[in-house]
Amino acid sequence: LMCYNNKCRYFVMGLQKRASLFSGLGLFFLVGILVFIGFWAVQEITSRSFSERVSVAQMVARGVDQTLQGAETQLEKTAVDIDVSSNLGGSVEVLNNLYNYSGTFARLFLVDSNGTVLAVEPPSLGDTAQGLINSDNGVSEVLKGAPPTITTVSTEPGHADPLLSISVPVQDKDGLVTGAIVGHVELS
Repeated sequence: LMCYNNKCRYFVMGLQKRASLFSGLGLFFLVGILVFIGFWAVQEITSRSFSERVSVAQMVARGVDQTLQGAETQLEKTAVDIDVSSNLGGSVEVLNNLYNYSGTFARLFLVDSNGTVLAVEPPSLGDTAQGLINSDNGVSEVLKGAPPTITTVSTEPGHADPLLSISVPVQDKDGLVTGAIVGHVELS
């Protein structure tokens, strides 16, 4: 319907114009449908990818939890066999056996009740051992009577791999804390 000077009449369109108009409208709707399907496909792929990544992250987290629980249990069992006050040689041997046979720990430290490093595995750490213990790894809390602690993920200066520290108290026959065992678990 077209109106000019208050006179209205129907607009007559030829066959070629109608065919062009309907072809254009059809093409427009076809492109719109294809764009909608494309966006839907991208959203579906993204959603599936995210779900898969969440599942993998959950599996890794469960594996890390199991490793840390096992490491803490190993340290607690070892702490029973250690006597910081009188049998340091036997304690060093116990620490060495734990380090060599567990495969869990990157480093192990035996400290006395003052936080002084008495033994370290591997022995090549030597003088740097005290500096590694003085970092925030839960030793001071354990030496004050706290239960075993597992720290948050951290890195050491000059060492790129992230690690966790597990500190377990060493107690004498009377239950007094005489030292601690600290194990570093690398997360690489």
